[in-house]
Amino acid sequence: MRFIKFLQQISISVVVALVIEGALPTVGWAQPRELDIVMNADATADFWQLMAEAETLVTANISQTFAANPSITRLHVEVVAERNGAVVPLMLTQVSRQSWQAEAEVARWTQYFGNAQVLLSYVTPAIATASPPSRNAITITERSQQQIQLEDALD
Repeated sequence: MRFIKFLQQISISVVVALVIEGALPTVGWAQPRELDIVMNADATADFWQLMAEAETLVTANISQTFAANPSITRLHVEVVAERNGAVVPLMLTQVSRQSWQAEAEVARWTQYFGNAQVLLSYVTPAIATASPPSRNAITITERSQQQIQLEDALD
């Protein structure tokens, strides 16, 4: 009888040690999870098509991850795109299991990076250029110089 109690105590100690060390899964403990998605955007000609594809990937990954692992309570999903050698963040989605079950709409839980379209060269930013002065400006300048000369002559 003593031997059986001794074995039970050893077994409990071993299980506790394995759980603490992370060797056994811990279903009851809440776990956040980070996912990184890298998209190759070289073949995608339209930025908005790229964004739609990214949202579809994020939705699928969140749904699959929550379904596959009940211990995950929160997800952080970052999507980056590679295009012409540039690697640029597109979006970051942070959502809890409870929020996703209530509203599985990726846009609701996502922060979009507004400069991605420019940084991936889908659009070229407008650069302000100096325009040559108009003829009226030159005329005003000439008159001002003539007025200064006249005033100098009167002094």
